[in-house]
Amino acid sequence: MLRGTSRAGFCLLVTFMVGGLFRVTPATADTISISASDTGTYTSSGFHLSSNKNYTTGISGGTEDRSYFVFNIPSISAPIVSVQLQLTNPLNGYTSPDPFETFQLFDVLTSIPLLEATNVGSTSIFNDLGSGISYGTRTVSVADNGTLVTISLNSAAMSAITTASGSALAFGGALTSLGGATNEFVFGFTGTGTPTRSLVITTTTVPEPSALASLSVALLLWAGVGLTRGSTRSRK
Repeated sequence: MLRGTSRAGFCLLVTFMVGGLFRVTPATADTISISASDTGTYTSSGFHLSSNKNYTTGISGGTEDRSYFVFNIPSISAPIVSVQLQLTNPLNGYTSPDPFETFQLFDVLTSIPLLEATNVGSTSIFNDLGSGISYGTRTVSVADNGTLVTISLNSAAMSAITTASGSALAFGGALTSLGGATNEFVFGFTGTGTPTRSLVITTTTVPEPSALASLSVALLLWAGVGLTRGSTRSRK
């Protein structure tokens, strides 16, 4: 059994070992990038053509379009710390008499098979894409033409993604700052080419303590018991 100063020194050494081991196993961040499995638009009259993947959002030719984005979420067990939606905006994708517009993302209650199907007169789906729980907003302008527009999503979106782990999830998009002009839109002309439509999810993982760290904790506890016993005997 360790005695006196030796035992105290041993405890100090073990404490230093444990602290050092835990410091070298910090939380790590992982990034998951998911391409949209489908995108499209619904007009204010409720028309949607399933073969048209254009995600123009706003008023074009006097008719309002709202967009949707569908993602197949993989199984995610680690906590989500941030989410971004990244969308290509073509060189002429933004048009408006206003200096900027507000693009907003919403939850979608419509079932995904119905959302993706060709529809006529489905005004309820059009309404669904621009109402409900907000998942994030982004101010857009002519400066965003020819760029990759990034929208940071909020905690409600993170919660929805966590719940949808292992299944499909849809987001609705609308311009919520429309002023009634004939043309006020963003993401125009996105039905051709291969635009980026990605959901970027960042998670964090806290590693389990190593076996050596666990052993050090056990040794520290053992040494503490020894000190207690030694103190008890010295009082007799």
